[in-house]
Amino acid sequence: MHARAIELFLANGTADNIITVELSNWNGKTIKIPRIEIGYYNRKDLLKLGVYFLFCKAEDNDVDSVYIEEAESVKEHLVQHLRDATAEKENYYWNTAVIFIDRGLNKALIRYLENRHVELAKAISRYEILTKSTYKNMVLKESQAATRSSF
Repeated sequence: MHARAIELFLANGTADNIITVELSNWNGKTIKIPRIEIGYYNRKDLLKLGVYFLFCKAEDNDVDSVYIEEAESVKEHLVQHLRDATAEKENYYWNTAVIFIDRGLNKALIRYLENRHVELAKAISRYEILTKSTYKNMVLKESQAATRSSF
């Protein structure tokens, strides 16, 4: 194991708002953003390819849930989720989005990552999984799958 550094940036100065996370020796970034901040987030990093998680808090001690999806433009998808909720096209209410972006991603990789994260989330059984379908059987080179397993 090699030492690694992690950098947390509290964009608005508090941990309950936008947080970006960067890890040394990784080209990617993780962004945690509350639902209410999506419309105000104007940084270009969300215009990239990525995989995102929408976390929903359960009411009445039910199981929390998560929706996992890939997107070519993460911000565009998040804004669409907000529009769908306003139009009552979504039957869940998410509070927080967690987004993973990386300069080395392409469409095949984000589809692989979406499917892999849904499989892992199902195996862990911590959340009810709201994602209905993913791109199964994505074929990646062994080296791509190995380097993306820690994503």
